[in-house]
Amino acid sequence: MSESLASGEKQAVQHLSTKAKGGGAGGDMRGEAHKRRNAAMKRQVLQLWHMGALERKCKKTKKE
Repeated sequence: MSESLASGEKQAVQHLSTKAKGGGAGGDMRGEAHKRRNAAMKRQVLQLWHMGALERKCKKTKKE
């Protein structure tokens, strides 16, 4: 899981850097890509948060 997440982050960073180098030709296009990226990030964060919350619940029940 962590490996796939790391590679995904690397790809996102590479994507961002290439977009930044691309200049101001496609402002609207970049906006669309940004929206899509944000949506994907939100989904990923939610997944991670849910996993973290579940882990915390398990830890709590084990301690008690």
